[in-house]
Amino acid sequence: MNRTNLHSTELLQSVMMASPNGVLILQAIRGSNGQIIDLYMTMINAVAEQELDCPAVEALGQSFADAFPHLAEKNLLETYRQVLDTGQSAQFEVHYFRPPQAKLIWLAVSVVRLEKNLLITFADITETKMEVGEAAMTDTMQLVFDESVNGISIFNAIRDEHGQISDFRLMMVNEAGLRMTGYQRDDVVGRTIWEMYPATSINGLFKQYVRACETNQIIQVEHYYPEYDIWREGKIVPIPEGIMVTYNDTTAIKKAQEKVNQQARLLDAVLDYIPTGVAVVEPLWSDRGAPVRIVDFQIVQANSALEQVIGQPASQLVGQSLTHAFPDAETLLRHCREGIEEGSTQAFDLQLSQQPYRVSATAKGDQLLLAFTKLN
Repeated sequence: MNRTNLHSTELLQSVMMASPNGVLILQAIRGSNGQIIDLYMTMINAVAEQELDCPAVEALGQSFADAFPHLAEKNLLETYRQVLDTGQSAQFEVHYFRPPQAKLIWLAVSVVRLEKNLLITFADITETKMEVGEAAMTDTMQLVFDESVNGISIFNAIRDEHGQISDFRLMMVNEAGLRMTGYQRDDVVGRTIWEMYPATSINGLFKQYVRACETNQIIQVEHYYPEYDIWREGKIVPIPEGIMVTYNDTTAIKKAQEKVNQQARLLDAVLDYIPTGVAVVEPLWSDRGAPVRIVDFQIVQANSALEQVIGQPASQLVGQSLTHAFPDAETLLRHCREGIEEGSTQAFDLQLSQQPYRVSATAKGDQLLLAFTKLN
């Protein structure tokens, strides 16, 4: 080897060893058709040695495909061939799972022709990839946070000198949460629960917040705020250093339910004042055999006057079947079945407890209204 080549080799070796990236010099092994079938390593720096987890003296002369299989896939060998044949450099990224923990590793790779050899440099860009992924996830979570139809508030726990939680400070709130409270963001972010909602200590929510934070358990809550006449349903979710509270306004649903309950109580009161025995029944169907048919009826509502008809308290009648409440119920059952199947009103006489009654069975959707009037 002449002095010039010696100096060039030493210079290259020095540059390789000083590089913060992995550096390999490879010599191509070609088949009879001229295609690259493998490469073997002729020079390797300390970074590549560490990546290979093998001393350089053992790595030199090894098959590149055996030492770095993630850099010697078939499509990459074609890239190396093009670099050798054309002299045009190539850059790409690869990822693989590094044993033994199968950790995901990303490498940025650069390939250039160096006379008849290949110079490959690579840099570990895993952290950059992770940061980009985390940033994308953060953006996604922020979008979900902002666009959620539920209110979302994030609080940091404030602890006293004994380490006990004494308050919570609001750190973030989404648009839905602001709409529900009627506040502006600047009016609430940075303030504490005691400052904003002093009634929290009275209604018990503060204890729930503390319990969720200290026990690391999700707590589901439903609460009525009498001072605002509103209902809230939500979850208290423990997070690092505090809690996240998600909530929605259920006032409309609660008021609709209360209206239904009021109407039901009114109906019960009206029925109890009617001297006629009244029962509301629903059909019980059997799917054994064909066709499907009504085999009985279940009592879902009864007034106090019906107690005099069959001698049982109304509270005990609800849930019973007609055949159980009325032992001799063949005629009653037949007319009830016809009323449901025909959607008509059936009127007939029936002997109950040795007393004659006029019975009407009126279909109302999938229910039947029975009225028992005593005949003089």
